[in-house]
Amino acid sequence: MKMRIRNVLTEYEAHFYSVLPNSDVIGKSEWKHYSDGTYRFKLSVRNLPLPDESKVDLWLDDRWLMRLIVENKRVKIDMENDSGSGIPPVRAGQVLCIKAGQDVLAEGQYRAE
Repeated sequence: MKMRIRNVLTEYEAHFYSVLPNSDVIGKSEWKHYSDGTYRFKLSVRNLPLPDESKVDLWLDDRWLMRLIVENKRVKIDMENDSGSGIPPVRAGQVLCIKAGQDVLAEGQYRAE
């Protein structure tokens, strides 16, 4: 396994908290831009109060990003490429929401790292 050492130019992180009462959804998202020109978007959320195969949507502020499938009360994504294609641009202060239909299950605000 070849190890890459890269400098991070920009990094934002959002920690999720539950919006629904009596829910313990937790997780985090990371967004990074590296000096070699690559971008990375990661998200890991657990304790979603939904059955397997349910669909949740990610929204950044008021912009829909993508749909994910719940497995074992979790959703997870890890995307990286050198063009930024398919990876949402992120700024400090933006809020990432996880929605099931119109219900907001959890949200977190991006902060610079």
